Amino acid sequence: MVLNKHKRGFTLIELLVVIAIIGVLSSIVVVVLNNARIKARVAAAQQFERSVFNARGDELLAQFNFDDSVVDTTGVYTGTITSAVYSSDVPTSSLAGKSLSLDGSDNFISVPMNVSETEFSVGLWFKTSALNGGLFEVDGGGNDRNLRMQNGAVCSRVWGDATDETICSPKTYNDNNWHYAFFSFGGNLGPHQLYIDGDKVGQGLNTMSNFDWQDSIRIGYSDHPTVYFFTGLIDNVKIYNTSFAGHVTAEAPPPEED
Repeated sequence: MVLNKHKRGFTLIELLVVIAIIGVLSSIVVVVLNNARIKARVAAAQQFERSVFNARGDELLAQFNFDDSVVDTTGVYTGTITSAVYSSDVPTSSLAGKSLSLDGSDNFISVPMNVSETEFSVGLWFKTSALNGGLFEVDGGGNDRNLRMQNGAVCSRVWGDATDETICSPKTYNDNNWHYAFFSFGGNLGPHQLYIDGDKVGQGLNTMSNFDWQDSIRIGYSDHPTVYFFTGLIDNVKIYNTSFAGHVTAEAPPPEED
């Protein structure tokens, strides 16, 4: 008996098909893992936002949800909108409604409002692919308590008792995904601190602001970036006349809807 010692191997076409299938499956895994990371980050950011409200909600000065309106949820403050529109793209399913859409040319909201110089916090959701642009400022013959994008990083500024101080995140956040920015100073918190998605990313020295003649706020604009106007989406802006140290744990946020 003569044995056939030649075994048939894969043809070039078969190898190419297998490689293509592996590539497709790898791409699917990467997308699934990335989506899972985004959902986990948004959930953590939402939990932090709720922690602040649970701990300091009695000092909430104003909240703007931008559900086809620039009236804050308390009904006390009404903004003036300049060339802005609303979008159905929101950070999470639990924040139903709409967000503010800004084109970076002349869009912003101005709201007559006096905020505290000794204890202050502001938090907001944002989504952008732009490197630079203003998110928030306190205004009135000058400006202070600025929140802005700078080369993709998020920066907060306080002209205060120690210095004219700006702190910036070490990472960039212009990835066209939703992020939560929050900065605070004064009171039991002490120095000016910046949080992104619930994580503390910077701390300065100022414990208060020396800018005490403010009469309004601006959303989607800041005088201190290289680009004043913001390009992208902003939602759920909360302004507090108090500080927050980021140590209170909230109940877990509700699960995301598919």
